[in-house]
Amino acid sequence: MKIFITFVRACHDLSARSYNFVMADLKLYDIFDINPLRDYILSRGKPVVLKRNSNFCEFGKPANDIGVVTSGAVAFNCPDSKGDMQTLSLAFKGEIAGAYVSLYPSRCSAFDVTALCTTELSVLPIKDMVRYMDEELPAGFHVEFAKAVAYGFLMRATAYRCQSPEERYRELLQRNPELASTTDIPMRAIAAYLGITRETFARMRTRMKEK
Repeated sequence: MKIFITFVRACHDLSARSYNFVMADLKLYDIFDINPLRDYILSRGKPVVLKRNSNFCEFGKPANDIGVVTSGAVAFNCPDSKGDMQTLSLAFKGEIAGAYVSLYPSRCSAFDVTALCTTELSVLPIKDMVRYMDEELPAGFHVEFAKAVAYGFLMRATAYRCQSPEERYRELLQRNPELASTTDIPMRAIAAYLGITRETFARMRTRMKEK
């Protein structure tokens, strides 16, 4: 509990700085009902189609919009110390995508949010969602939302240190079973998310199918 509180406080401190952070993988951690936000974006948002490898948000640039993936998938990529892009998260159909956590519009994105294939999103300005949260959702929703995001970060960090790539891939398949057979999403993107090479991922997937 102490670690979690420290982590939440750290996320709050980060939210006051110049970068926003990712809002994906919440579906995996069943501690918060994201449906009100998702439904609002789907009902009020405008359809936006991204071609493969095009960005919804760009690293270091203002991130003014939030979206829900209605088809396809996006990756959240961030440059490492060598300038190589690392895949930190993924969002699939029905999941919220955007470089956003701090509830402050016009912050700069800490990620490239990139389409992995032809991807459609329902997109809404962040300021509209903030107004909805302030005026129409129960008091304290912001706090619970921030806790859920912080918990998501904590669990992903734990998974990377404590789970095998195969275990993390199985969790990914729970979120999106179609990954086992789709050819739309490149294998290199999944491998990058798992932190392994494409060749290692191919061998691992073959081995899993043979079991």
